[in-house]
Amino acid sequence: MHLLVRLSGEIFLKSTRVSRRFQKQLSSNLKAAFRQEKIAYRLREEWTRLWVHSDDERVLGLVQRIFGIQAISLIEHECQADLDEIVREGSAFYLPLIQGKRFAVSARRGGTHSFNSMDICRRLGQALNSPNTASMVDLSNPELTVCVDIKDDRAYFYRTTTKGPGGLPLGTGGHCVSLISGGFDSVVASWMLQKRGVTLEFLFCDLVGDPFRTDVIGIVKRLAQTWSFGYTPRLHIIDFRPLVKDIQTHVTPAYSQVILKRLFYRAASMLGQTVEANGIVTGEALGQVSSQTLKNLQAISSAVNVPILRPLVAFDKPEIITMSRKIGLYELSSRVKEFCQIVPQKPVTACSPERAEQEEFKLDMLLLETLFAGREIIELASIENGKQDNPFFIDKVPRNAVVIDCQSEEAFQKWHHETAQHWEFHDLLSAYPAFSKEKTYVVYCTFGTQSAVAVQQMRNSGFHAFSVKGGVKTLARH
Repeated sequence: MHLLVRLSGEIFLKSTRVSRRFQKQLSSNLKAAFRQEKIAYRLREEWTRLWVHSDDERVLGLVQRIFGIQAISLIEHECQADLDEIVREGSAFYLPLIQGKRFAVSARRGGTHSFNSMDICRRLGQALNSPNTASMVDLSNPELTVCVDIKDDRAYFYRTTTKGPGGLPLGTGGHCVSLISGGFDSVVASWMLQKRGVTLEFLFCDLVGDPFRTDVIGIVKRLAQTWSFGYTPRLHIIDFRPLVKDIQTHVTPAYSQVILKRLFYRAASMLGQTVEANGIVTGEALGQVSSQTLKNLQAISSAVNVPILRPLVAFDKPEIITMSRKIGLYELSSRVKEFCQIVPQKPVTACSPERAEQEEFKLDMLLLETLFAGREIIELASIENGKQDNPFFIDKVPRNAVVIDCQSEEAFQKWHHETAQHWEFHDLLSAYPAFSKEKTYVVYCTFGTQSAVAVQQMRNSGFHAFSVKGGVKTLARH
């Protein structure tokens, strides 16, 4: 396989010195990708483009995932950059392929020649427009376009050009901390910053424990494995459960969500100082949830004094999900239901920075420093590939199990399992210690998030309990 790789045009809008540095970084990232996937290759570098040779069929898909690459053309034939030979070789190769089709000819030329691009299009088009082929020139809507790329003394022929991700080479845009949850928003936001050349240090503030920890590690690993070529990303995990208890005990309930997010930002800022990051990346979209109103974002942002990058701020959820599908992470993200609703009361939507500081003052901030110091650090490259199974979850009810629905009363009345007992989430957390430990429990909720929290606590207390993966939607199918 012979590929002509064109680099993003914006790389070359910069000074020559900077452009050369960016192209060198891109080449380094490409080589790192080949090493990671164990692909044998030959790479030839030219100004503004690269040539890749490999017998491995995976090479095209891999090159499509290198930031800073605009387009990839699959070279089918080549010859000397002589007009007569281009016409002779091109017509011989493509005449059998354009039989009965509408076609066009396109040409690019670099170097000094006695002919121009229009000469190539006109002469080769005439040679291919043979009455014996039943083909027809159609410049507006061709079924097949024969492309000729001339560079100095060689001419290259191709039909297929595939888009690359564009952007800037990873490693040219600085270093940031990404607050990652594994859901659609934070993953797509991370990808978008990487597309701008920013390397990331991932931070997961764990509110639940084992149920979601495995899934989050899996999806960040996939993001790193699929797109993060050229550096070794790390995932930092902080156990936030003690902080959640502190918030629930001391903070006015309506302000708990804002304070929780401020602590996320503070943790990210602390990590940023440790790893010399230049900012914080979040998946926040304006107005998507209560903590993402403009006033609440102002109150949350005032907790730190570093740049906060929100690439999704004007996106709606369908647009974010579409992006997730495009970058190949939809399936994994759809399994991770974000859990950050820590109080049952209606949250405030217009918190001031001053009130946020007053509420935060009630907390033991040394606890955050202690938990940060004890964080888990995972080198993502060291995790073995493969599906990460989580026996915590099930998708159907075992025989003789006690089924517990912890949805709201309204949701319970709309649909519930035929044998389900109804306990609203916070009531269940208070009641389960009195349950019998001789039975098996299956807990579900609308999306599988609150049920997982409840089951985690039940398991920690010695109960044989499971959460339904995906919640009501999964259970209703069985």
